[in-house]
Amino acid sequence: MNYSTKKRVYRYLNYINVLRMLNAQDISIVSSHNLASLCDVTASQLRKDLMDFPVSGKQKVGYDVSYLLDALRTSVQRQKTEPIIVVGAGFLGTALLKYPGFKAYGFDIIAAFDVDVTPRKDVAIPIIHVSEMPDFIRKNEVKLAILSVPGEAAQSIARKLAEAGIIKILNLAPVVLALPDTVNVNNVNIVFELEYLMFGKDGQS
Repeated sequence: MNYSTKKRVYRYLNYINVLRMLNAQDISIVSSHNLASLCDVTASQLRKDLMDFPVSGKQKVGYDVSYLLDALRTSVQRQKTEPIIVVGAGFLGTALLKYPGFKAYGFDIIAAFDVDVTPRKDVAIPIIHVSEMPDFIRKNEVKLAILSVPGEAAQSIARKLAEAGIIKILNLAPVVLALPDTVNVNNVNIVFELEYLMFGKDGQS
């Protein structure tokens, strides 16, 4: 997926997320200008993107929130639940295991892996020793993993994930992973994001 395609897909998913929130607030109609503002895009970009879908807004009225949400979800989102594993059940990993919102978006965390398999408080998801991870991935045909291990362990664990069949990794470790091109990695460095935020919207102070 090239850079322009990634940006477009990100915008589509952002539209869905914002429309979900509007729908939950019982807002039935939204103008293109208001929706664009909530999604942090221009109104012209929004209208251009929505031309890819079988929807149209009513002039001087706006878009039907529920109808637009259904149209985007049908076209963009997966139609089946995606199993996920979390590697690293420390503070961050455990917080992810406790988060109840993944299933609403079609993701199901089916297991976590760590060297410490002590049960975590209020966590029903099984925590399995990391040595069993490759067999578990192959047996359950898991393709997506969230990596939340310390930086010094991230590369070796990521390599094991790739060798076992993982092709998509959300990397929360503060390192850049060196993996084959067949593995799609999305790096999320929370400290970096906070630093970027301090410089304003355009990265300029």
